[in-house]
Amino acid sequence: MNLGRFELCLQVADIERSLGFYTKLGFHPVAGGAEHGVIVICSGDCRIGLYQGHIAENLLNFRGGNIAEIARQAEASGLEFEKPPFVGGDGSTGALLRDPDGNAVYFVSHPEEQGT
Repeated sequence: MNLGRFELCLQVADIERSLGFYTKLGFHPVAGGAEHGVIVICSGDCRIGLYQGHIAENLLNFRGGNIAEIARQAEASGLEFEKPPFVGGDGSTGALLRDPDGNAVYFVSHPEEQGT
């Protein structure tokens, strides 16, 4: 099952302070900006999204996969989605499930990400 590209999404209290911290660990910004409340940072293959005021909790985020196929295979394996596949107002598709410890596992695919 191809889940797409992994990105850890962190809810942060102060995006500039968090960016400073992760920059010291070798991360660099690749998308977004503090003025938008979202900065995506990278170090090698590791991507972290820093979100101030945009998400309710930290989550494991898989981007660019075929959401319908992911849901079909996950449900066939016995997993239940908290939020089954849906289409957002921006044309993205998404779905949410939780791991056994309650951690959010979110799948999202924007039209331009299909197949990445």
